[in-house]
Amino acid sequence: IQDLHSITPNRFVEIGGSIINELSYQLAYSYSWSVGGPYIAESGYMFNCASVWCMSIITSVNNIPTPNLDEFINVMKTLSDGARVPIKYYHLSNVNNEYTSIICVDRHWHKFKIAVRDDTTGLWNYEEMPPPSSIHTYKPETAQIQTLDESLQPAGKIWPSLVIVNFCLPYNVNGLRNGQNTQFYGAGMIVSTEPPLIVCDRYTVPISVGDIFITFANSIIIPGKLVYLNPLYNYAIITYDKTLLGDTPVKAIELSEKELTQGDSVYLVGICGDYTPIVKKTTVKRISNVYISKCYPLRWRAVNFEDIELDDYVESIGGVLCDNDGNVQGLWLTYSSQDSNYKDITHKCGFSISLVKPTLKSFKIDEVPKLHSLDVEFWTIQISKAKDYGLSDEWVRKVESMPNTKNNMLTVLSILDSTSPSGKLLEVGDIILTINGNMVTKVFDLPTAFHYSEEVDVLILRDGKEMNIKVATTPHYGKETTKIIGWSGAIIQEPYEAALEHVKNVPTGVYVSFRSDGSPSLKLSQGVWITEIQGRKVSDLDSFLEAIYAHEKEIKEKPEENNDGYVRIKTVNNTNVTKVVTMKLDPHYWGIWQLVEDKEAKTGWKFIES
Repeated sequence: IQDLHSITPNRFVEIGGSIINELSYQLAYSYSWSVGGPYIAESGYMFNCASVWCMSIITSVNNIPTPNLDEFINVMKTLSDGARVPIKYYHLSNVNNEYTSIICVDRHWHKFKIAVRDDTTGLWNYEEMPPPSSIHTYKPETAQIQTLDESLQPAGKIWPSLVIVNFCLPYNVNGLRNGQNTQFYGAGMIVSTEPPLIVCDRYTVPISVGDIFITFANSIIIPGKLVYLNPLYNYAIITYDKTLLGDTPVKAIELSEKELTQGDSVYLVGICGDYTPIVKKTTVKRISNVYISKCYPLRWRAVNFEDIELDDYVESIGGVLCDNDGNVQGLWLTYSSQDSNYKDITHKCGFSISLVKPTLKSFKIDEVPKLHSLDVEFWTIQISKAKDYGLSDEWVRKVESMPNTKNNMLTVLSILDSTSPSGKLLEVGDIILTINGNMVTKVFDLPTAFHYSEEVDVLILRDGKEMNIKVATTPHYGKETTKIIGWSGAIIQEPYEAALEHVKNVPTGVYVSFRSDGSPSLKLSQGVWITEIQGRKVSDLDSFLEAIYAHEKEIKEKPEENNDGYVRIKTVNNTNVTKVVTMKLDPHYWGIWQLVEDKEAKTGWKFIES
């Protein structure tokens, strides 16, 4: 006879967003296995990034055996923040197979806490572990870059410039879900060594909240830091500490001045996931507009760009398009979207390097890139259809006389932000005749038309009539989300671009980006705006916090008005339907925390627990 309490967990560990407890009698019985051992109940951020999933039993960390939860805790206490250490484990579904992986210890995004059950109150009381003794430091290393055979040229000229970029997502923000995909990886191209800059696609580095690691020469892994996210195009720019590479002979790619056109011969030089090169001589099949479908949950998508399609290509995680001398004419990037069943899909296509050059130029002269845009999505319309909308014969002749127009014009397909000046003045269906007096007939012409202007003069055809409007452009500085708040299991943030795109009349308030399972926030709908808390108006994140703290203060001063812990919340959805819900707060388990952008912090973010 044995006391069931002795084989039933009465504590658990939270670390790196993961939950670990001793393997319980109930689970062990279900799998005909012995009780005990650190069991991953929730893999969370840290273990998801290492592909160590739920229902795994950890047998060692950093080459130290972990037969029970106490040993696991002791080992984790000794590890510095950011340390990369080996882990051994097996899964309950197959206890005969042991696996190994590398985890990156997370003590900066999440707290390290132990929860112990109090049988007198029924609560699990938390004890926060001391901060890590140190932050992991990287030492300079030198690696040799593989010399490619002459038969693979011009890949040999590009190879010292190709790296692999890994991005790990700690929180569900901006429509991304770390439960579906915590780790993203793809190719990076070194575009400058002074300052050190790498360009990659936004499939690889989708947002600013996360850890970035860069692999050089398949030998050296060092952290990276995001410096720029392009709001329209599918590229991000990251930097790194070049002193950590020692004398590793990396170099920047050489940029070509020639634009690729249909029928051009070109080399695709890419990199595979196992860090092997691929090279393929091919032909530009066509250059055309691409529509990236909207996703759910709502997340960023590229707009107003032309892709470069190739006759044939070989699979890779990314690379460049170059000429015979290795001069880069385009980037080979991965685009993310969803199919009709909302299943994530990806495809690859080329992207002109000329659209990246202005950003690089700004960084090289130590300036923050400043891009202006019109917050609308453009698409092409044939002049045969434009005539049906009232296009005059004079404009038809002008379009036909211009080279490379394909007898197309630009029209407004959708409004990306109805609160911006361009979103208020331009309308869906407007046909663009000129911008600042210049005819613009394809999206490739848009950067020179308004990306560097604070105001533009747009001549449009609307409802069969020509009209001239002056439109202020929207400035972008390469940063999107700068602050997020966790409250009662919900992630609250300012509405991001993909959320604004789906709303015609944007509510005043803050946006519910995510709700945690089992939390009080399940009373809220995902993707709504919170406009009031307990009758207090909410306009932004600061007023949201003020409303929460004011309610907490009110309850402390007048506990009789606690309403049994319930709070009244007014929300508005994307079709402007108002709903009032009551949510019972549970501050013991679901408190308030903030992530605030901090340039001095290791990750660029500071975690604040209220």
